[in-house]
Amino acid sequence: MTEAITSSSTPVDSVRPGRAPGNTGHKSILSANLHKPLANDSSIPARTADDDGTIVTAEKFLASVDELSALVAGLNNRRSRERSNDFYATAEVYELLEDDPGARLDALWRILRVSGINNIALLLQQLKALFPDVSDRLVALRQMLRQRNLAETERELIEQAIATLIESENPKHLKSGINVALKARLFGKALNLSPAIIRESYRHFIESDETEREIYLHWVLMFGGSRRHMVINFMESAVLADMNASDPGCSAAEFGDLLGRLTQIKIIRSSDHLFIKCASNDQFIGQFAISEDQWLLFLLPLLKAGDLLYQQLEQLAGGVIMRQPTRRKVSFVQKIFKLIAAFPAQIYDCCDQQEILHQHFITLIDHGYSQEMVENRGY
Repeated sequence: MTEAITSSSTPVDSVRPGRAPGNTGHKSILSANLHKPLANDSSIPARTADDDGTIVTAEKFLASVDELSALVAGLNNRRSRERSNDFYATAEVYELLEDDPGARLDALWRILRVSGINNIALLLQQLKALFPDVSDRLVALRQMLRQRNLAETERELIEQAIATLIESENPKHLKSGINVALKARLFGKALNLSPAIIRESYRHFIESDETEREIYLHWVLMFGGSRRHMVINFMESAVLADMNASDPGCSAAEFGDLLGRLTQIKIIRSSDHLFIKCASNDQFIGQFAISEDQWLLFLLPLLKAGDLLYQQLEQLAGGVIMRQPTRRKVSFVQKIFKLIAAFPAQIYDCCDQQEILHQHFITLIDHGYSQEMVENRGY
């Protein structure tokens, strides 16, 4: 191809971007979640009119999650339990994402009663050991207040602990963690992932000032490309649950902005989904057996910096593309350029990056043709 596309010399430097620090570390950042199987593939939907069956499938699953959330919420409102004196039996453990939440609540109850704790700091210290997440700690304290047989001193201590916790923590972080806990539990089971990690990703999303592309890339790295449709649907479902909660984590204006950001992320997702589908169906490109995650890690950085094109091609599929003969490299670059040229301008980080990326493609293709002509002459 060209010297920019071949491993050789001078023209390469004219089109080859400087290597951005840390960019080569994408693969090492990938979580083990990339290779972790879904809990039940058969329960997770299949095709959409939007992109491909995967997106519609995810939306069908989202509807079933919402129905189940409503059912569980209704069950939680039923306070008549057989063992009414047992704290574990009356606790709304669905809102607690720790393993064995009922046992932890019983342990907390015993600490309060048996140890005779009368110090707020000590109670909060014991509470944190049992429930590391601040939202879980607040839910646990509120559950304790619901006990009918509390002594007045115990009630006052718990109320003071609640007030201290609320005053010392980020309100958005605290409230949102409670409001989306059930969604995180349900999606976590379906995706075979930790509900606590999914909840923390929601908090990161609502508190982040990163671009939509950066947030989306974070989800791909964290959960794997195959789960990105479900993760986006979780985030949308969680925003709505948080927004409709009795004590929302954000203001109405902030929720509007979050829904707008999700719309932008879905446009990026639709674009890369269509690209990957077309590339996979192309007989020539298909020969290289490039995985969905490899395509995503190739594409998403280019939406921020078009001058990374050469570097991204070098890394794509372990460098197999750049080891091809010139003609095959040129053909490959031409084909993916045609697909990328169809991307809407709005998915790029800034307005000039689309033109920069296109120009780098054109330069690589031109140099490739020149290199091929030289090779054909036998020079």
